Amino acid sequence: MKKRIASLFCAIAFMFVFVVQPAVAQEPVATTGITVTLRVEGYGNTEVQPVKVTLPATYQSFSDYGLNISQDPGYDTPLHVLAQYCKDEYGADKDAMSALIDVTAGGFLNDFCNDKDNWPTDVYWMYAVNQDACPSDSKGIGYTAASCPIKDGDTVVFYASWYSSFEPSNYAYFNETEAAATIDQPLTLTLLGKGNMSAQSTAAAIDGASLLLYDQNGQTLSSSDYTLSSAKTEADGKDSITFHKAGTYFVSAERQSTLWYDSKGNYAYNISNPSCKVTVTQSQPESSSLSSSSQSSSEESSQSSSLSSSSQSSSEESSQSSSLSSSSQSPSEESSQSSSLSSSSQSSSEEFSQISSSSVFSNSSSLSGETPVVLSSQWPQHLGNAQNNATTLASTPIDGKLLWKSQCKNPNSWGGYAGSPLLINGQIYVARDDEVQILNASTGAIEKSQGLASSLGYYSYPTYGNGKLFVPLGNGQIEALNASTLEPLFITELMTDGSGNPKYQGLSPVYYDEADDMFYVGLTDASSTGTFAAYSAEDTDSTKGTETISPKWTYGTGSYYGAGAVKIEDRIYFCGDDGVLVSADAKTGSDQSTCQIGKVRTSLVSAQGFLWAATDDGVLYKIMPGKNPQISDSVSLPASAKTSPIVVGGKVFVAGGTYGQAGYLKAFDVDDLSETASQTLEDGACYGMLVAPDAVSNEMCVYLTQNNNPGALYLARLNGNSFTFSTLYQPADSQQNYCMSMVAADNNGTLYYGNDSGVLFAIAKNENPQPPAPESSSSSASSNLTSSEPNGESSSQGLENGNQDVSSDQNGSETETTSSEETTEQTPLGAIWQALNGQSGENDDENNLTDSIAQKVREAGQNGQTLLSIAKKDGELSSQTFSELKKYPNLRLSVDAGNYAVSFLGQDVLDPTKGLRLGITVLSDEETKAKLPDNMGNHLIIRFADSGKLPAKTTVVYRLPESMQNETTIYVYRLTDGKDPQFLQQAVVDNKCVMFTTEYGGEYLFTTAKLGTAATDLKAGNGSNQLSQGTGNSATFQIPVWAYVTFAVGILAIVGIVIYLVHWKNRKEE
Repeated sequence: MKKRIASLFCAIAFMFVFVVQPAVAQEPVATTGITVTLRVEGYGNTEVQPVKVTLPATYQSFSDYGLNISQDPGYDTPLHVLAQYCKDEYGADKDAMSALIDVTAGGFLNDFCNDKDNWPTDVYWMYAVNQDACPSDSKGIGYTAASCPIKDGDTVVFYASWYSSFEPSNYAYFNETEAAATIDQPLTLTLLGKGNMSAQSTAAAIDGASLLLYDQNGQTLSSSDYTLSSAKTEADGKDSITFHKAGTYFVSAERQSTLWYDSKGNYAYNISNPSCKVTVTQSQPESSSLSSSSQSSSEESSQSSSLSSSSQSSSEESSQSSSLSSSSQSPSEESSQSSSLSSSSQSSSEEFSQISSSSVFSNSSSLSGETPVVLSSQWPQHLGNAQNNATTLASTPIDGKLLWKSQCKNPNSWGGYAGSPLLINGQIYVARDDEVQILNASTGAIEKSQGLASSLGYYSYPTYGNGKLFVPLGNGQIEALNASTLEPLFITELMTDGSGNPKYQGLSPVYYDEADDMFYVGLTDASSTGTFAAYSAEDTDSTKGTETISPKWTYGTGSYYGAGAVKIEDRIYFCGDDGVLVSADAKTGSDQSTCQIGKVRTSLVSAQGFLWAATDDGVLYKIMPGKNPQISDSVSLPASAKTSPIVVGGKVFVAGGTYGQAGYLKAFDVDDLSETASQTLEDGACYGMLVAPDAVSNEMCVYLTQNNNPGALYLARLNGNSFTFSTLYQPADSQQNYCMSMVAADNNGTLYYGNDSGVLFAIAKNENPQPPAPESSSSSASSNLTSSEPNGESSSQGLENGNQDVSSDQNGSETETTSSEETTEQTPLGAIWQALNGQSGENDDENNLTDSIAQKVREAGQNGQTLLSIAKKDGELSSQTFSELKKYPNLRLSVDAGNYAVSFLGQDVLDPTKGLRLGITVLSDEETKAKLPDNMGNHLIIRFADSGKLPAKTTVVYRLPESMQNETTIYVYRLTDGKDPQFLQQAVVDNKCVMFTTEYGGEYLFTTAKLGTAATDLKAGNGSNQLSQGTGNSATFQIPVWAYVTFAVGILAIVGIVIYLVHWKNRKEE
């Protein structure tokens, strides 16, 4: 007890010394506009990896940042750097800064981002400048973090330090912060340290520390990748590392006391975490230490080209501090509205390899030159589709449950968090941990990953198109990868400033256009300048994955921060911070026209024949697109818009707010923009939003996130003119954090979102609650949907009670008898489409049409309809139909064919020169047995009348045979001759039907058994293949009760022994 009292007294005295330090005894130094490297080390972990922070050209006082310091020095200090980082990274204004930085009036840092809440009480914040842990003036008087002068190029480290009067702790660092090594040649590092309480202390070697080695993604290196000469640093602080493969690695170290505990009863960390970046090459480097000058890469290591990572990308409220020079002046209003079109020259491969060596990447994949395969996709772009209109047809949760959660590998580093997840080929694609990862949609497990050419920013908003992924990197480049193999294909050239440093960051979503095979992105310096660039998505050299491509065209010098483009017909539309809406020819960038609206930091949306924009100034615009876009209508919003508008069901939804204050959600009438509903969001501004209709209750379900703790997923149900607000899912305490994530949905209705804890959540429907019955049988949105029966069974009023009489044998083949009387009753999908579009549509029987279907499409499109439904069981949809449909991106053509329905959205027309033969048949028993094993389980194979690529992306609803109607999950596979079955998606059985989306005809397998590794045997028709039956009756291994009891008793015994030993050791020490 006496020791603890003494420790507490010394800690108080230690804090008092720093708080009452006098003002700086030297003249203020002109240090504005400098760039400094910042690193933050927590207690036993790294909280902020080295990042460049550029301070404003005009000096900002502490009061300007919102910090209450008794005396402002008039020059930049370490505390200025930390405050600027919070402003850049979190968007913290004066009111919010104190919530991130807890500092005394004398400049002593108490806490940063509330991290100290989880620390032992005897751990405190310290700082160092250029490895000097106790900076002091010429008179030997110690500086505080609020008085220490800094200069351009300095390194500032804030770190956690354990304090004890019985054992000193040290600020630790390596003799080199960056080093170079050669494969299988030892690299020797020396670990040094300075006492935290000794001003001007001399560095001394630190022995007994364990080196920690990580790859550039923050993953612990495999022991086979390196060899240490010693398990711990020697008496001289030295240890040697021999790397066995090329790459970029990070070396840190830790050491714990062998005698003394921290206040939580654990052996205390008595050194801070050091950091050294090591670049390992095949050939002998020119010097032992990594030069900051440019180095050309050899042909042998062409996939290890150096890229500068001095700037990190971020989202608006969580933006990584920028290393970009602030010397660039904001463009004048006159120049920002001018149509300056420039063409960037392509840098040579030699120039590419000589970019600043502050970060080096290595792509270990061997490039096969394989042509990317076009994959099916459910959510291929940032907001789900090419119109940026974040809606879904799926039946989404009203009562949600956690399906799975996936933690990023390195949650404390930028580039660790998942931005917008993409749903491709039945899998989840995310850009996080400085790599692209493919996750299993059912479990969240990582199935494949690939490191990227350079580090990511805080968030990355990739997109998919034509078999390729386009991933924005933290330095403003876009890397393209093969979506199937994740092999690199090419990368956009790095745009640099006069010093060769990255000029921009990629903080906006990439937009892909399939018609022209191009992608577009806005860039920014995170301040006032940037550019908009258009690139060809063609891989010009499939034998390489590191070639650089130049933009086909660029526009202007304005900043594009979170601003996404959209294409309508042959024109691309974009708008950024300067508020200038640009309309240009999508291919060439020519024929430009502009329209002034306001600062836009969301994506533009195409819907209902209009262009929609929500501005950072708080205005919703409805714009008539064209060569000369014109504002059709507008309405003021309560505060800044943080989400892109969503147009669905005759309503326009928009949300936003101000950081640190309550947010808002509003719905407006699509025709006159009159407000129809409003909801205050108490937990903060809304940043992610998805709208889905609940076809059962005839409500609009708005799913949204708010940028505040707990980082939950919320549900606002619009019924009439009011919202009913609830929390759909709230993460566990350890996973609660701020949230700026978008919300994505798959065809099963599972929702995906993440928050700043670094966790991606999958939220599914809770199947236990029963959905409400339709209000009225006359409701067009609910009359044909499943209703709840007293016995718990459900009945479908659409297909089942129609004119079809379907019988099925055990193998799922079916025979169909049709009455002579035609029917116009809708399938469940038809009702869902009606609910989605908020109208009954136009339901025409094609047999009674005097005009062609193409004419009906034209009329519906010209009338502004979003749904045209026809009944047609056979025949063909002509190419003219698809040609007309393509002209109306938001019009959906629904074809009810009896036991199935197909639909096509105008924006999803792929080839308007093709027609489509209607007809889906079931394979006979003989045909099925030739393709499937005998013990396959419950299954069915259907065949489209057409094979090959369809004229449009097609959504299919198929009524299952009775033998499969009671299943809950169906696995859908595409079958192709001579190839393994291609997994399409895992579908939920709804209303005794299964729904899937495809771009190809041919044969499809519905099965309750997931094929897994048995796909090859299925292709060969090997009946001996043992597959899971998947019918819900399969035998499973049961763990006996006695095993649980034995396990529990063993755990309790171990815990008891540990408690006794700890108690005995404490008594012995006392």
